Amino acid sequence: MRIIIGGGGRVGTGLAKALRSEDKDVVLVDNNARAVKNSQGMDILVLHGDITHRQKFVEAGIETAQVYIAATNSDERNILSCALAKHVHKEQTKGKSELMTICRVRDQIFVNEFKSGKLSKWAGVDHVVSPI
Repeated sequence: MRIIIGGGGRVGTGLAKALRSEDKDVVLVDNNARAVKNSQGMDILVLHGDITHRQKFVEAGIETAQVYIAATNSDERNILSCALAKHVHKEQTKGKSELMTICRVRDQIFVNEFKSGKLSKWAGVDHVVSPI
């Protein structure tokens, strides 16, 4: 199972380590060179780049991924990247498989949007994780 994680901070790298220990195929994407460098010893594919750019999902192998987890510090980037990941996955697989998206959000407005079912409809977010 391929899992792509957007965000190489504490949450993203901790998640990558846990998933790798379960023998999952993990790809970590971050636009911070330091975060990329710190993640390179984990036996995962680490890519330097922006998770709001279509090409980065192609490079990460989105067509073989089953899960995308957005774990940056920005709710808006996480939501946008979930929508883009679903779109690129659908394009690459010609709609033959589904991608599950998990989005880290802090703002209660987005949590409420998810609880009402609207965030899934307008942003393609399947699950929300909120540290609050």
